Amino acid sequence: MSVKEVISRKLPRKIITAAITVPIYAILLALVTPYFYESNVYSLWRYLGKILVTTQGYILYSFPAILLYGVFTSSSKRLTFIQIHEK
Repeated sequence: MSVKEVISRKLPRKIITAAITVPIYAILLALVTPYFYESNVYSLWRYLGKILVTTQGYILYSFPAILLYGVFTSSSKRLTFIQIHEK
C-alpha cells in the first residue's frame, strides 16, 4: 500500500472524526466559559445567547487545530513505517 493510498483512505475518516468531535468540544467549552469579558449572569436567556455565540467562535478556531493535531499525531508513525518498508 502506497502513501497516497493510505492518505486517501485515512484522511476522510479523520475529517469525519474531527467534524463530530469539534461541535461536542465547543458546546462543552461554551457551557463552562460562555463569557470572555463579562463575569455577571443577568438572565438565563442572556446566558444561552452567549453560549450560542461563543460556540460558533470555538468551532471556528478549534476545527483546524483538532484536525491538524489528529492527522499529525495519529498518522506520522504509520506513514514513516510504511515508507521504510516500501523501499
